Amino acid sequence: MQFERCVALGDHQLFGLRELLRPLARNVDGGPLLEFCDCLPVRLRQTALVRANRAIALSRLGRVEETRALIDLERNVARMSMEPPEEFGTLEAFNEALAAEILRPSGDIAGERDFEIAYSPTTARRPALDALLRLVRGALEDYVAQGSRYGLDTALPPPPQTASLYHGFTVLRRDGSNGEHIHPEAYVSSVYYVRVPKSVALADDDRGMLTLGGCERYTAGYRASWGIRRLKPVAGSLFIFPSHIFHDVLPSLTDEPRISVAADMRFEGG
Repeated sequence: MQFERCVALGDHQLFGLRELLRPLARNVDGGPLLEFCDCLPVRLRQTALVRANRAIALSRLGRVEETRALIDLERNVARMSMEPPEEFGTLEAFNEALAAEILRPSGDIAGERDFEIAYSPTTARRPALDALLRLVRGALEDYVAQGSRYGLDTALPPPPQTASLYHGFTVLRRDGSNGEHIHPEAYVSSVYYVRVPKSVALADDDRGMLTLGGCERYTAGYRASWGIRRLKPVAGSLFIFPSHIFHDVLPSLTDEPRISVAADMRFEGG
């Protein structure tokens, strides 16, 4: 109880709350986790962190329909091809401009490591990135506006009246992987593929794929009833999904960089 009070008073509520939720998510009985989630204040129950844990609890309890209302890996996921801004010409030219901006020596990306990520990198002197984020913002707004089409009316709380866009980019090589995670502070999340290695694009296996739904590390081996969906990345494509869906990337097994830009719609102030 004292720890809960500290969490309530702290500046990093969701980090502390995650430490309270994690051991409950590993309990084979989902009852205590569900009870804990449902007793939290509304503003916390609406976070991606608590929605993800509530879905795990419902799955463990065998309440399949209620679980599917929160996570449906087919219905909740939007995939679209992006049209490049006119000033960049073709999609290929736009993606090459993006790749050059991301990979240039700037301090955001250090070198040739297997996994490199930059959180909220500046768009100053990155006109392609700035243009992409404008396109992504519009796509996220359209996705939320068409919420019933994607099952968001049951998967998500009402959309925020005001929201902010948070972005970052990731470069993966060889055995690099994001690691299984959610975006606890976000409402909906997206990933745009800037460059996909040829060996990934042509592979007949799962290398380099975006994996949705897997939460076994978080739950100590439990595979939830919503299953796993793997999606092959294509340069110029954008995926959008609720931020409480666990996701990861399988290693691409090549020295060639796999480059993506992630963006979240967050509640204002989140």
